[in-house]
Amino acid sequence: MSTLLAVTNDLMATAPIEHAARQLGASCRSATAAQLDDLQLPEPPQLVVLDLTVSSDVASTVQAIRSVVGFEAPIVAFGPHVHEAILQAADDAGCARVLTRGQFHRDMVSVLGEFLD
Repeated sequence: MSTLLAVTNDLMATAPIEHAARQLGASCRSATAAQLDDLQLPEPPQLVVLDLTVSSDVASTVQAIRSVVGFEAPIVAFGPHVHEAILQAADDAGCARVLTRGQFHRDMVSVLGEFLD
């Protein structure tokens, strides 16, 4: 079974991500940005979903994720459309897909399905 890691501080964002993962036959684990340093996963996730509202320092957050899960798992990042600089910073940090919050929630199943077996 594929595993997805959702990094978000918003509990309301976690439920739809978990639901979409289940629709795709994957399991979902969630963590806040503050939990990343102590996060222990039984196996690396196949995909990471990053809510860009967890930190204003996107590069450091992506680096923290990479230190936990390695470089194999792509990162799909989403954030408010009005925060263009943060969206651009996620792209610059190497996220595989960067979407506005609206795009992500509208297309969540298909976007996640691109990366999950």
